[in-house]
Amino acid sequence: MNKIKKIIDNIYKIPGVSTLKDIYQEVGDKRLYVEPLSMNQSIEDFILEGGTGYNSLLSGHLGKTICEIKASYDGRFFTYGLPFSTLYATGYPLHRIVEGSRRNTLIKKFDKIDYVTISLRDKEEIKLLWKKSEYKTVTLPPSALNGFYLNSFGAKLLGLKDKGFCIVVPKGYEETTEGWELLDGTIWDNRFFIDKIDSDKKIIKIFTQQSNVNEILEKFSKIIKDIKNSLFFSLFTDKGLLVLLSGNVNDLDALWEEIKDLKLTYRLI
Repeated sequence: MNKIKKIIDNIYKIPGVSTLKDIYQEVGDKRLYVEPLSMNQSIEDFILEGGTGYNSLLSGHLGKTICEIKASYDGRFFTYGLPFSTLYATGYPLHRIVEGSRRNTLIKKFDKIDYVTISLRDKEEIKLLWKKSEYKTVTLPPSALNGFYLNSFGAKLLGLKDKGFCIVVPKGYEETTEGWELLDGTIWDNRFFIDKIDSDKKIIKIFTQQSNVNEILEKFSKIIKDIKNSLFFSLFTDKGLLVLLSGNVNDLDALWEEIKDLKLTYRLI
């Protein structure tokens, strides 16, 4: 694999085959502005999936931080963008392709991504707030970096006491949040917990709106047979919720058939 190369300051050239684990091993305390949910997902797969993940609540899609990309259409490679300015900042229309997930059938997708030149950020110190709860509509504080809901199985993987909502805020956050428990911020190091899910389980990702999540969770609880060992994870983003589910292949396919017609609901994988 080609090495990750620092261009200048916080701008790095990263091979498309690099996983998040590869990247973080080489760049030290630098972090992607938007992270995939798995340390084992390549930057190529993450972009082709749509680039929505941790920190999408504030930073949107990974495509916003891409300066230059070498990718292929129909087997032909091309290079697009400039090494020192993001596609967004320069007004390139390609950012629509970079951030376009598979839910948008009108946008032609890349076949392969050779590399991206991308802006990284410094690692920050955070606090983690948790509230045991069933799923319900919730309003996140303006300073929230991430917000999500986990069922009991997911909570165990992350290191929480039980199911409920979590909010990630900057370390300097001082507001009183009644009913929320302050947790050790190092729990956030376990955020790539989907890598711990047994290989015999299938994972699907769905992009939807908050108004649909209760119905999805209700169907999930009825259709998924091994519910005690299956994940329900709902992550807030700037444009909706990214819902990740695990379970038996047939159960998940049956679940998707039940929810696929919900308004503004798209299956990413």
